[in-house]
Amino acid sequence: MDTNTVYNETNCTRMALNQQTDGALPAATTSECAAETIEAARNLVAISNSSPEGQPRAAGIAMEEASLQNIERILCDERLSPRKLGAFGEQYAAQWLKERGWQILARNWSSRHGELDIIMRERDDTLVFVEVKTRRTLHYGTPQEAITRHKQLNLRRTAVSWLSGPGRNFKHTQIRFDAISLWVHDGHVLVHWIPGAF
Repeated sequence: MDTNTVYNETNCTRMALNQQTDGALPAATTSECAAETIEAARNLVAISNSSPEGQPRAAGIAMEEASLQNIERILCDERLSPRKLGAFGEQYAAQWLKERGWQILARNWSSRHGELDIIMRERDDTLVFVEVKTRRTLHYGTPQEAITRHKQLNLRRTAVSWLSGPGRNFKHTQIRFDAISLWVHDGHVLVHWIPGAF
């Protein structure tokens, strides 16, 4: 299965997945992720440290230089904490978008209302705020189901704060809120991109 597989909701519902796997969703084992991947994860980023701009700091490697394949191997490691899983999921989504020609304007921007995972601009100058959710299992719902109405409201408020900040006179024709859900399953990362999610 290709790591860049985009699945849609009709083909990847919880019910269908449960039928295919008899309700037990197999997880990637550490043996599927090479030992050098674990070392790469340690060297790639110290999640607890952040730069003043809110970007994760890398230990010797710029986060932007990490390939999708390297990030995928890191995401496969079952020992990854939920916090690191989310951070590497956001990195994977940003790299996935870059490889498709999107211009990333900012990442992990915070205000008192919340955090914007990715802010980008489309070729037609649409300004897009992207919420990224990463999961290892679908037992509690799909990743995008975690973006509740309350979360959507906070993301909108945070976007207004970002737009009203100094130096944010980006040329744009419209504004859109997208979601990217990542499901780490069977040694692969499945990407579901939902343009105009809310």
